[in-house]
Amino acid sequence: MKQILFSIYDSKAQAYFPPFCLHNPQMAIRQFSDMVNDPETRISKHPEDYTLFQIGEFDDSNSKINILKDSPKSLSNGIQLVLSSVTCPSTEVNDSNNKIGLTV
Repeated sequence: MKQILFSIYDSKAQAYFPPFCLHNPQMAIRQFSDMVNDPETRISKHPEDYTLFQIGEFDDSNSKINILKDSPKSLSNGIQLVLSSVTCPSTEVNDSNNKIGLTV
């Protein structure tokens, strides 16, 4: 089965992390997003410095690695995946005269 090879590039270190394999780019983006948004990881502290790349394929049936011929394919920069905390407006129910008021 062919799996896709990915690596994260650190622009400040000007170096790639060791590669990892997943079944598709969506899974890699999800994993990278989890790292970007986890305050326990170093990536979350400076997400703009890290970019996820697709670098090739690994075939686990014959151990062959095929690297992309042109150059690594950029999938996402960390800052693009930072989740902002959204707060909902508070609601307040006013029972006098059967009116409902919203406080924003």
